[in-house]
Amino acid sequence: MKKPLTLSIVIPAYNESRYIEGCLSAIAGQEVMPDEVIVVDNGSTDDTAKKAAQFPFVRVINEPKPGITSARNRGFNAAKSDLIGRVDADSRIAPDWAGRVKADFIDKELKAVTGPGLAFTFSENFGLRSRAWSIVYLMASNSFFHARILWGANMAIRNQIWQSIRSETSTDDKLVHEDQDLSLLLAGHGYKVKQDFKLLIDTESRASSYHKISKFKQYIKRSQNTKKLHDSKGTLKKESALSYPFSLWALGVVICAIPSLTFVISSYIWHWLRLDRSSD
Repeated sequence: MKKPLTLSIVIPAYNESRYIEGCLSAIAGQEVMPDEVIVVDNGSTDDTAKKAAQFPFVRVINEPKPGITSARNRGFNAAKSDLIGRVDADSRIAPDWAGRVKADFIDKELKAVTGPGLAFTFSENFGLRSRAWSIVYLMASNSFFHARILWGANMAIRNQIWQSIRSETSTDDKLVHEDQDLSLLLAGHGYKVKQDFKLLIDTESRASSYHKISKFKQYIKRSQNTKKLHDSKGTLKKESALSYPFSLWALGVVICAIPSLTFVISSYIWHWLRLDRSSD
């Protein structure tokens, strides 16, 4: 009988005291428990590590070099399982998350998988939560990069594949988005990536911070830098790239633009109202 696949979950964490217990409690409630859970404390100045260590199934390791890429790499390199899952500390995975990841990887050709997240659709003050924003992000990213993109807050990769490409990843968080960088490396090698829209997390999400134009522009700039980096390296070969007819690309732009504009405009309205009230 073939040995079942094992799964490690890696959680990079920097000053996540407010969220880490909710994240780990969701893991404790899994229908199929992961085989290993690693919290990477990235130099926190609060009690993130202490709270994480209270969960008996958690291994806390330290990564003193600041940055999400350094923390991710430290956790991925320490993982002992066949599969490495990664979620953000402010996220809570669905009860079937670990089981679904293992089921997806029954496909021997599959090298990585990602999924959406329930998050605030508009400003968090409006309270409406859905998968819309993360699905729009995946659709827009697929079109922009011509590759299936992993969302770092909700993903898993085969350990063997990580070991084979880890030396090729960029370590400059100010230049690239680490999840997009990893996605393009996978595409460049011709590896199969799946976007499983039933692989769900619930996230507090820092997406609300991108309502600020300066932050949003910074995010877009790093995406452009990621693409330029891989274009210059010739990572993404034509035969491994996703191709879209112009009509589908145009439809994608419209679909993505409507919720994106609504997202930003609703935030500005809310902040304007709040500022107006505070001035009374």
